[in-house]
Amino acid sequence: MPVQWGLGKIEGFSEANAAILKHVGFDTFVTENTDIAGLAEAYESKAGVIFLSDDHDFVALNAATRQYVHNSAATGKGFTTGLALMANGLAEKKVLVLGCGAVGQSAISTSLSYGAQVTAYDIDSSKCRMYKDSLARPDSDRITVATDMRASLSGHTLVVDATNAAGIISAEDISARTYIAAPGIPLGLSRDARNKIADRLLHDPLQIGVATMGMEIVKQMIRN
Repeated sequence: MPVQWGLGKIEGFSEANAAILKHVGFDTFVTENTDIAGLAEAYESKAGVIFLSDDHDFVALNAATRQYVHNSAATGKGFTTGLALMANGLAEKKVLVLGCGAVGQSAISTSLSYGAQVTAYDIDSSKCRMYKDSLARPDSDRITVATDMRASLSGHTLVVDATNAAGIISAEDISARTYIAAPGIPLGLSRDARNKIADRLLHDPLQIGVATMGMEIVKQMIRN
């Protein structure tokens, strides 16, 4: 459902979401109307799930179960799952998560669920400490809060870059065993780092997060 209030509608965004969801098996359509009228149209058309985004949030509303999924949480989960697949699992492995916003927190939580030992770094380290303190043990005991990004990168080969900073990871930070899942926009790797890591980088502008949102909705429906 297109939304045009605030900074305005992003042309093609709704159509891109519809194409991604169709690719993974959903029957999709884009409403002709926007905003409140678009929401009413979606309900009138008996849509089971409604994807909509504004300047502040991007959610999927589950009309059947009255639940919802945030894109940030789904993106962190989807990319961390991708990292786990690339690394043949994360159990007992060290994972570095750069950025402790909503996507980073989801990446931390997902890494812990896979049995990883997590190092969390944010330019504002208090965010990492607060998130760690919000978790129950033993999960909180498996999180280390880092204050030196360069040192942390040198000590980890599995990285989730959940920042929105460009070029913060250099070629010197990449080894032959480094795998990076990078949901952030813009991409945090320098050009030389991208060339060096080659196919051990997982990155896209939209697809994984949206597909994961759809799968989380499916899980809600199965549980209910």
